[in-house]
Amino acid sequence: DLCNAKAADFTLGMTHRQMLEKLVALGIFVPVEVDIEVEKAKAALDAGQPRSSYRELVDGRTLFVLRRPLAGGGWVATFEDVTERRRVEERMTHLAHHDTLTNLPNRSMFREKLDQALGEAKAKPLAILSLDLDRFKAVNDTFGHPAGDWLLKCVAKRLQHAVRGSKDVVARFGGDEFAIIQSGIK
Repeated sequence: DLCNAKAADFTLGMTHRQMLEKLVALGIFVPVEVDIEVEKAKAALDAGQPRSSYRELVDGRTLFVLRRPLAGGGWVATFEDVTERRRVEERMTHLAHHDTLTNLPNRSMFREKLDQALGEAKAKPLAILSLDLDRFKAVNDTFGHPAGDWLLKCVAKRLQHAVRGSKDVVARFGGDEFAIIQSGIK
């Protein structure tokens, strides 16, 4: 969409601020701090710099908005629906940090959480628990991998229910290995 601020004021009879307020009021955009958004747009326009942002729509979609200033004032704005791309990116990020079978944090995420917990260890003492399942290979060999997967999921759920909610981290390292970080213990 081509939008010149002066032309928009004239043709639509609305300022940028009024347009944002209207889009929020109509339930198209999720509520935003209109004053802050207008100031950011004005600062970018005054500096002659392009400005990009993401707009969350009330229907759950996400738009990427890129505004490029024009020499005579105003800007050219392009809108791109990036909903599916963002979902894929979020899914990829999730998969990079979580075990696909149990959905627990994986070794990589565990290390991040451990670094964070160690940084806070003086204020919040912590415990690290490591465990594996005895004779797990026998379960897989006797009953097959679907039974082993079921057992791992059950263990993951039990461990999650046994800890103190969001205070603790239960992770699966792979195979039959699990680890737990308990922060703020006494």
